[in-house]
Amino acid sequence: MIQNLLGRKKKATRQERILSEIDRLISWKKLAACAETCLDEAPDCIRVNRNSLESLVRIEVLHRCFGISRSDLMVTGSETPEQDGATALCDSRPVLNEDDVENFYKIIADCSKQDEIINELGAQLAKVGVSLKQPVSLSPS
Repeated sequence: MIQNLLGRKKKATRQERILSEIDRLISWKKLAACAETCLDEAPDCIRVNRNSLESLVRIEVLHRCFGISRSDLMVTGSETPEQDGATALCDSRPVLNEDDVENFYKIIADCSKQDEIINELGAQLAKVGVSLKQPVSLSPS
């Protein structure tokens, strides 16, 4: 649970509980490995920090597949919640700026390998009995 300034535990919001559960089920490292080939295809004028790749993939997948806004998923330095045993929403993820997120969105939109990311996501979710109801695309709609 998140603690407020007075030391009281605050009940996690619905979105925090959902994100924590998704983070528990999905291997962002495997999805980031799939997305790494997209960075190699990207034009030289569009670059992102490879150290942020896992966080960037997480933001884009959660935005496209689960409808969570990118701004809600951005981590700022002051938003590191303490949680009791649960996966922290901000646990050791690098702080991202809007340019990195926007550049990654452009890279993924033009990537010929984006189906590999979706297939890996589907395989991971299938292992726990969850399936995506509709075909998912990381391309702009």
